[in-house]
Amino acid sequence: MLIRTDDKNILIGGSEILSKLKNPLSVSTFLHLVKSEHTAVRENATWGLYGIGKIDNINLVLELIKIATDESQPISVRTNAIRTLGSIGYSTSRADTVGTLINIIKLQDDKYIIMKKYAIRSIGEIGQSNERVINTLTKTLLNADNSSIKMETILALNKIGNDSQPVINALKKIFKSNEDHYIQLEILRTMGDIGTVEGVELARSYLKNGNETTDDKIEVLYVLSRIGKTECINPILKIATEPPLKTYAFSVLSDFDPDIIVPFLKDRRRSESDKSVLDIINKVLYRFEDDI
Repeated sequence: MLIRTDDKNILIGGSEILSKLKNPLSVSTFLHLVKSEHTAVRENATWGLYGIGKIDNINLVLELIKIATDESQPISVRTNAIRTLGSIGYSTSRADTVGTLINIIKLQDDKYIIMKKYAIRSIGEIGQSNERVINTLTKTLLNADNSSIKMETILALNKIGNDSQPVINALKKIFKSNEDHYIQLEILRTMGDIGTVEGVELARSYLKNGNETTDDKIEVLYVLSRIGKTECINPILKIATEPPLKTYAFSVLSDFDPDIIVPFLKDRRRSESDKSVLDIINKVLYRFEDDI
């Protein structure tokens, strides 16, 4: 019915209802509706496609790329198309979704800010980790003035999971030059998920700020557990004596590789004078002895 009618009210109302159903069988209808002369219909159609998610249809991807790059389209429709491209996650030489998103990220006018944000997110969802993606994201992270763009870029780098030195260096530079608590914590999460030992230095620095909540410290403990290297143990012990953190810190230490943590704790025990730290060390060692 929607494909055959020219009635504006029916097209707008029908496409809105259809967009809420998230039915994969609606894809062909939406593909027709994205070419409607009515902005509201195109908004509903592109939003409906986003709601469906993963769709294996190269013609649809090509149409969405066309919409995302069409300056005559309103920002709302283009943004929906960008978000849909990310949820579909398809990019090849024939349908270069990633290249399209990179070009959108490079747009300078502030009117494109929301498009850029979702282009970054979509690149993270697609997950390609090639040189052009990493170069674009690291440059965006280092040069962006907008904090939401910085945050979205950090999240995208986390999803992609690239542990190359340019990525690590960019994350470290932003951490050290930015006082935004949320950005710093997200960088720590990314360092932890990447699994780089260079995240330990940042975790130590974060804990020295003096404004961390218990929840923040739990996040840092998790980051250190994700990294899981010898360098992580001392920072964990340092905050493990705080009553709200003891139980979780003990579980983090107990999850370490015994070949890493047991020799380290035995050596630390010989010189440790703080009774509360000694209690934790002995408790962890006892736990590993029980498991042997």
